[in-house]
This record gives sequence, structure tokens and C-alpha cells, in this order.
Amino acid sequence: MNYYLQKNARLAGTVLSDTDGMPIIGANVFCKETKQGTITDLDGKFYFNNPKKIKTLRVSFVGYVTQNIQVRPGVPVVVSLKEDIALIDEVVVVGYGVQKKKEVTGAVGSVGAEELLKTAGADIGSAMQGLVTGVNVQASSGEPGSMANVQIRGIGSVSGNNQPLYVIDGIPYDGVPYINSNEIERMDILKDAASASIYGTRASNGVVLITTKQGQSGKMKVNFNAYYGIQNLMHTDIPMCNVAEYNYVNYLRTGHKNGNLGYLQLYYNPYGAKYDTNWLDKLIVNNAPMQEYSLGFSGGSKEFVYNLTATYFSQDGTMINSDFDQASVRFNSTFTRNKFKVITSLSGNVRNRTRFPGQAITYAVAQKPYYNIPLDGSTEIFVSDDDPTSSSASQAAQNMANMSQKFVQENKEESTSANANLQIMYNPIKGLTASAKLAYMMGNTFYSEYMPKMTVYMSDGSLSNQSDKFRSYLINRLNRSNKISMEYALNYTASIKKKHNINALLNFSYEKSENGMFYAKNFDILSNDIKVLDAATGNAVASGNENCEVLIGTLGRLQYNYMSRYMLSLSARLDGTSRFSSSNRWGLFPSVMAGWNVSDEKFWKPLKETVNTFRLRASMGMTGNNRFSNLYMAQTVLEEKYNYIFGDEEKVALGMIQKALSNEDLKWETSISNNIGFDMAFLNNKITFGVDAYIANKKDMLFDVSVPPSVSGATNQKVVLNVGDMRNSGIELDLKYKMLRKKHNLTLGFNWFTNSNKVTKISDETDMMFIGTQINSISMLAIKKGYPVGSFFLIPTEGTIKNDEELKDYIERTGDATAHVGAMKYVDTNGDKRINDSDRVYYGSGTPEWEASFNINYSYKNWDFSAQLYSAIGGKVMNVTKQIAFENGTHRDLIYSWSTNNPTSDIPLVYESKEASYRIYSDFFLEDGDFIRLKNVTLGYTLPKNVCTKLGISNWRFYISGQNLLTLSKYTGFDPEVGGNGLSTKGIDNGSYPVSSQVRIGTQLTF
Repeated sequence: MNYYLQKNARLAGTVLSDTDGMPIIGANVFCKETKQGTITDLDGKFYFNNPKKIKTLRVSFVGYVTQNIQVRPGVPVVVSLKEDIALIDEVVVVGYGVQKKKEVTGAVGSVGAEELLKTAGADIGSAMQGLVTGVNVQASSGEPGSMANVQIRGIGSVSGNNQPLYVIDGIPYDGVPYINSNEIERMDILKDAASASIYGTRASNGVVLITTKQGQSGKMKVNFNAYYGIQNLMHTDIPMCNVAEYNYVNYLRTGHKNGNLGYLQLYYNPYGAKYDTNWLDKLIVNNAPMQEYSLGFSGGSKEFVYNLTATYFSQDGTMINSDFDQASVRFNSTFTRNKFKVITSLSGNVRNRTRFPGQAITYAVAQKPYYNIPLDGSTEIFVSDDDPTSSSASQAAQNMANMSQKFVQENKEESTSANANLQIMYNPIKGLTASAKLAYMMGNTFYSEYMPKMTVYMSDGSLSNQSDKFRSYLINRLNRSNKISMEYALNYTASIKKKHNINALLNFSYEKSENGMFYAKNFDILSNDIKVLDAATGNAVASGNENCEVLIGTLGRLQYNYMSRYMLSLSARLDGTSRFSSSNRWGLFPSVMAGWNVSDEKFWKPLKETVNTFRLRASMGMTGNNRFSNLYMAQTVLEEKYNYIFGDEEKVALGMIQKALSNEDLKWETSISNNIGFDMAFLNNKITFGVDAYIANKKDMLFDVSVPPSVSGATNQKVVLNVGDMRNSGIELDLKYKMLRKKHNLTLGFNWFTNSNKVTKISDETDMMFIGTQINSISMLAIKKGYPVGSFFLIPTEGTIKNDEELKDYIERTGDATAHVGAMKYVDTNGDKRINDSDRVYYGSGTPEWEASFNINYSYKNWDFSAQLYSAIGGKVMNVTKQIAFENGTHRDLIYSWSTNNPTSDIPLVYESKEASYRIYSDFFLEDGDFIRLKNVTLGYTLPKNVCTKLGISNWRFYISGQNLLTLSKYTGFDPEVGGNGLSTKGIDNGSYPVSSQVRIGTQLTF
């Protein structure tokens, strides 16, 4: 810092960085004698009046060593602030407060704003992938506007929500919040139950604490960020048959079925080669654009600071009829005067989304390559005489109309949300803070699904007799929600002789959520130009519902540390929820955490220069889960419109039925977690290393249990019971290296973690329960004691039946009289001479066994470079899309199937439609989902300071960035990252919208 006394009796100085010698903007300069403070300007300069009273200045800035400077009038002094690696990310946000990193006793991970902004998109979950150990992030879909599945330390529930609880600036949110990364200052993830238990009933899946950007006193600072990019699918070479290959496959099928290969299909139908359509290519959109623009204002005075961020994001899909755009704004302010502080936050969000037509990919792989339809938005289809469908023109008409509908179908979603919160804090005495917080959230989503009227003409000009199978319709659905949240807290902090430090918190919270839905559908649209319900002539159906939920919580926490060497934290939260009956409404969730900074002990001094930090941590806590889609499982639900005839006159009377069985004894699922860990730092904190190990026991999981007709009075009735337990255990490693030089800065990071899941208890009524999405009325995922939840249980295969001798042997061993030469051989695992569900065995799950990530950030002078490699190993993917292509004879692998000319092939022959060889519950279509991905890579350049000064700006950076540019995987589908909607579809690729690669150019400007 270079400062001097000016002639006009004003003290002036400049704050510089020891790393590169550049001015530091916004450094805090405080005079101990006058108790006045200021911050440095755009040139790193500061000024004080009345310099005669100034003797000592304290200069500080985040990430730098604080220095005390003695003022000597007339003597110029140059002091540069040195970056202190130990202080970077020093403060960690925890539930209802902050802690110094060295005093954290739980398992907490952090992600800064800079890392979040490296991932483009509207989903904050995707931005966390690979950045925090123990946090599994899988893309639910590559469709614009979709949200990733985020799981902290494994699957937390079978029937309930597996997403973590999101808390923005202290306000808990229901579901994943739509918040733009430009609004976020940092994210802190509470992974262990002891850290998360402070949020009680909703914290069993972990907690993500989001801190938004706040204002800083001083001259107003303006930030402008923008980027534009294009997107493409990473893998498009899906092996589908062209028309020649399809005719050859059909030739093998008909020849084998008839006993001789005979002639090609073209001999009988020469029109089979007129068209050659790759239907998957018709769905793909190349170079789909995406863009984002963000403008931020920040500044204020000593008493009042503010931050305003406005962002617009737009993304077109890499497949037809899919796009998303979002406009958001957030305003934060803090007013401080005397003993009062008032914090306000206002935010709004408008989203528009066009959703990809359902089953479009599976429809495409099932289509014959010799079909052809207009792709210009036409709703008229002509089946002419020269189409190769003369013997099945009606079926061809249906197939082509169904496919054509996918190109003209409209699925639109319009959403708005607004949030406001007010917090008032009062410090009546030293160390005591009383606060009151009020928040209100509201949201509305309007969904419209429009299936246009399709007109299909046969060759003679008549309408197809299949018209009723592609009936037009329009659906309107409105979802609305609002929530009010109130909190009152007392927080007391004291330090006794600067050794014994105590923090005590008492908190009371109240939340009330109201939700409503209206649904209407009508059929037979008169004109495709009028897209309203009244323009349809069919029998309209309508329904609606409303529900209300209340959650009350009381929290107490006591934190103690002795000179930051020994740490102890005790907390307990009592929650009551309206989701359960009065007998099980309340739950108590305690926790205890302890830590020891061993490196602060005297006996550690000989090792201090090498091992700068060594901290031990241990915690134990309980959390709960009450987040289930059905709010009324514990209550009797009646459904109207079931009328009865009573009396001699047989008059119709209004009636109701009990819709489902209820269970008043239901209670929330609980998780009891134990965590131990240690943190180390070496070589002046350049190298940091952390390890965590945990065991989390999930108790009283909710399962659907079948009830016999003698009890329920009906068949296929189920009741929800707390009958399941499971365990998650794992190890997490985090290694970082930081090198800071005047011209070179380098940061390397590596993290690795594994999670092992095992069901330890299941309902006594069954050994195995099938769950999840059904394909052809068959489930592939199951729950079985001793195995991970949602595992694949499939029938093993052992190649094809090669000849008549093997056929005879196979029929004798399995009793399968439908088998034929060239068919798949299934393994009778239990030896009962039958092939059925009893022969299914464990084949892994869609959850990776372990994940790892490597990150590099390097800067040289004005250049910067960053990259992230991410890998997920051990997960399985069921390629349902491939199975559908096999079943319809359109997959290219079928040209290598078994035949008399290829008798050693283990690819089964297409013999009949819905061929038994292509059973979806076998292991034939299960593939390894392992992959290594170059998730992010960025090259940037920042204009020199002297250039920026001449331009009247503070900072101007340009960059080019890529996302998902390279993926190494053996998976034969579009993309191995298949998350679906969570547990029920994890690892099942049933026409999943693939994740895309991106290339972007952008700029970041500050003035």
C-alpha cells in the first residue's frame, strides 16, 4: 500500500496485490483511532480526511492476509497484501448461521459462484456435478428446462422425494428452485445428518444452502455477462437399418419362418426401396442456439447496501419441438442503523417451455425406413399405390400418422413465480440478536398439450379406417401454489477470556403451503387453427383438487469451542406436520458434533511447517423425511360420482367410495447417520486433503403392501406402511493443490467418492418387490433384501439356439415349447424347468458405484484456462430403445443375427413380431453405463488494467467455453447418463432425450 499526506490535509493511498502488483478494488481500510472506514476505488485508491489523528490503518480483503500499517506523515510506504490460501473460503454457511472453516465439525461441501458459472443452463443441479464429494448428479434429461437428479450420499427414500432440501438465504423451498447462477454467491451442501438435522423433517436427503449475491458499500458497480453458443448431440451414430439392410433382415426372417431363404422382399414388392428414411435423423436439430444475458448493479453506503441482478436465458433443443427460455430478477438490500438491521429480498421468474413429444424417439426407431411423410407441419397424410404397403395399407396409414403427429404436436408450459422475504434483526445487548423473518412464495404453471387433427387418405381418396387411432385432443392444466413462512429466533454469542467461545440459538418456525390443480381435456378438434377447448366436439373431461399443509418447528442449538481447538455442537429440532395423524405428528431430531484441531496443540509444533493443519471431526444425527407426493396417506380419501339407486322408486342418489386404504399409524421416514472425517493441509496450506466416512441407516421407509380381499373387500388393493429399512455407507476423498505466483496461478483438484446402498428390511409378505417404470407391462427394477434399492433383476441369457440338437436340449431343460433354432437361450436359474420371474438375478443398478472428478484452473498474466473431467463408473443402463428397434426389425445389428449362413451368431433372429427372444427383462439389452466426460473447458483473456482504465471500465474478460465436448463410453445409445425422473427410471433408456455438447463465446464486463 502506497500512501502519503496531501497538501490539502487528506490521507491518500493505494492497495496492491502481492501476487501480480495490480490494484485491489473494494479492499477495506479502517482507522483504529477515528473508527472510520472506507474501501478502495477502481484504481485501488482510498482517501481519509483529518489525517493528524490517523496513526494505524487496518487493511483487509477476502482471501488476503490482513495487515496493520503505521502511518508516518510524509514518508511513502509500499505495502502489498499477500494472498493467504488458508483464508480463502474461510467462512462456511451452515444451517441458521456461519462458521469458520476450521471450526466446522460436520461434513459440508462448498461451491463458489465462479465454478457454478462454468456450466451453462437453467439448472443449478447440473452445475454441481463433480464439484462436491458425496453428491451424485445425474441428468434427468437433456431437454431444455429439465432438472437434474441430485442425491446426497445415496438414495434416501423409495416412495418419497430423493432430492435434497434447498434453502435460499434462509428460506426453505419446496422442490428444486428456479434460480439463475448469476444470482448466486455460493452454495454450501450439508451432507451428514448431524449438519442437516437442524432442518428436521425434510433433511434426510441432505440440504443445499444457497447464498445469493449481496451489496457492498461504495461506488455502484455494474456487471454485465453474456454468452452465445450452439449445441449438438454428442453421439448420433445409432446403428439403424437403411432400407437395404432392413430388407435383408426381413429376408432372413421370412426365409427362416418358411423353411428356406427364397427371394428378397424386393422381389415381391419392388417399391420397398423407393424411400430410405433415417427417422432418428429427422428428430435431431443441429447447431441449436443458446444464449444468456445478465446485468447486475451493486453498491451502497455505510448504512444501506443493495444488489440487483436481472438475467435472460434462452435455449433451443437439439431435438424437434423443444425449447426453454427464462427471465429472472432478484433484488437484495440491507439497511443497518444503530442496533437494527433490515434485510429484504424480492425475486421474480417467468419461464416458457416447449416440451419434446413423448415417445418420439421410440416411435422413430420402430418406423420402417421405406416409410416417408412430409415434415413441413402438414396434418394430411397420403398413402399411395406405390407405397410398399399394398397388403397392409391401413397399418401403414396408422404408423405414418402416429409419427407425423410427433412433428406437429405441441406441448407448452408457461410458469411464473415470485418470492419476497423480510428479516428484521435487533441487538439489544452485546452478543444477543433477536430476529424475525417473514417470507411469501407463489407460483403458477399453465400446461397445454395439443394433438392436432390428422387426416389420412388412402390411394382411392377415401379416409383411412384407422382414423380413430390418432384422435385429436387438447389438454389444459393449471397448477398453482403459495406458501407463507415465518421464523423467530434468538441468537447469543459470547467469548470468555477470548478462550471459551459460545453460540446459542433458539428458533421457532411456521410454514403453510397451499396447492391447487385444474385439469380439462376435450377430443375431436374441428379445426387445427383454433386451439381452445370449446373448439373440440368430443366428450370433455375435467377434474381438480386443492390441498393444504402446515409444518411447525422448534429448534435449539448450542455450539462451544475452546480457542477453536476443541469444538462441540449440540442441537435438537422438534417438528410437527399435518401430513400424519395426530398420534405421529411430532418428531424429535437431535444431533451431536465434535471436532479437534490437533495441529493447534503444542506437541504438533515440530510438524507445523510441513503439516500446517490436522483436524478430526465426528458427528451423529437424526433427520426425517415427510416429502411424499400423496399428502393424505394417513387419512381416508373419498371420491364422488359413484351414485347409487335407493328405495322402491329407485331414485338415483349421490354416492362416494373410499378411493384407497388409509393408515393412521403412518410416520415419517427417519435417517440416523454417523460420520467421521479428518482434514489436513501441507506446505503452507498449498495442499489440502480431506476424508469422510459415513454410515446412514434409513428407518421406517414407506412401502406399498398388498392387502388380501378378505380385509379390503376388493382385489389389487394396497396400503402404505412403514415396513422398510436400508443402509447407505461410503467414503469421500478430496484433494486440492494451490500455487499462487505473481504471474502464474495454478489450482488442481481431485475428488473421489463411493456409496454402497443395501436394503436391510422389507415387508414380510414378499421376498422381492418390483418397482419403477413398466415396459410392455413388465418391471425391470426391484427391491430385495441384501441388495441396492432399485436394482436390475433380470433373466440371464447364454447365446442362441444354434441347431436342432440344442433346441431339443433347451426345450427339455426349460419346457419352452415356443423356442426355435436361432432364438435366445434363457437360463433356468432355479431348475424348475420354467422361465419366469423366479429366474431373475441381480445385475447391478443405474447408480454408479463410484464417481471421480479432476479440475484444473490455471492463469498466466491476463490468460486463464480451466477444465473439468468427470467420470461415473459401475452404473448399468437398460437400452430399451435398442430393444424396441430389435423387436421391430430396424436395428442394424440384426443383419448379423443367426441364420443358416451365420450359424454361430449369438444375436437372435427376428422370427415374429414381439419376438420372445427380445424380452425386456433379460440381460441381453443391459449395457455398462461407465463414462468419462470432459464436462467443462474454458479459455479466457482479460484486458490489461491500463487498457481498462483508458476505456473507463474496471475489468473486461472474453472467453470461449465448451461443455460435454468429449465422452468416452461403450454404451451404444445416445448417452450413458440416464437419470430419468429418479429411482423409478434410473438407468432405463426408454427413448431418453440425450444430453448435448455446447460451444460458447462470452464476455464479462465490470464498470
